[in-house]
Amino acid sequence: MAAPAVLDEGFWTRPKPDPARRGDAEQKAIFCAVGEALSEWEGVEEKLGRLFTVLARATRGDAELIVFRAFGAIETTTGRLNALRSAAEMYFHVHWERSEITREFNRLGDAIVRASHRRNEIAHGKTKIFRGFTHVGVNGSGPLYDDKGIFLVPAAYKVMHNDFVMNIDVDNPRALFQTRYFFTSADIHVFADKFKQLAAAVKDYTSSIAPHENGLPMSVHLLLEAGRQKARGRKAQRLQEQELRPSSLVEA
Repeated sequence: MAAPAVLDEGFWTRPKPDPARRGDAEQKAIFCAVGEALSEWEGVEEKLGRLFTVLARATRGDAELIVFRAFGAIETTTGRLNALRSAAEMYFHVHWERSEITREFNRLGDAIVRASHRRNEIAHGKTKIFRGFTHVGVNGSGPLYDDKGIFLVPAAYKVMHNDFVMNIDVDNPRALFQTRYFFTSADIHVFADKFKQLAAAVKDYTSSIAPHENGLPMSVHLLLEAGRQKARGRKAQRLQEQELRPSSLVEA
């Protein structure tokens, strides 16, 4: 299974606001980073499609392609995750109620949701240069500004990502609007790498639940086998204790 960090909530938090941060000198750096991030995200979506074919037990021939493309017709992340959950309930059948099974599925699903928020912010942001107030000009000729650089921020009309109240602290790079996020190209490259790690996590999970030769999901087979081994161990321990127990017969 994937490294735990990929599935942790904190792994997908945005960089903390810092008025001292500098943005990029050129827009092209951000454009390049956005392209990388979105390309890596498509790798996540593709791996989810492969997971769906396993859950649908359609991993060969035309059936695999049909199911794979049907999954791709679902347009939202929420819709795809709902489809995966519905398929998982049938795939695991009575074993779906096992906490070990649902816990791993839910952790992966939650990580996908959190990561998708970052993906959407990157996909729907726009570049903007920010200026910070430095000091009043000579003889009170007016304020002077220092370029803070270029950031990727939500467009001004995005209600969900901009607060209504204007930010009057002009030393903050978010001086014009109280935006919920502003990314540099370095920030976006970090998320691109995280998307790549998430795709690997989905692939690992898919491998961990692929059907065993007995038809059971591999994860279920391993759980049942572990339970049988524990039962055999307890039985062997009881037999050993009986052999070591003093005889209750009293010599005449």
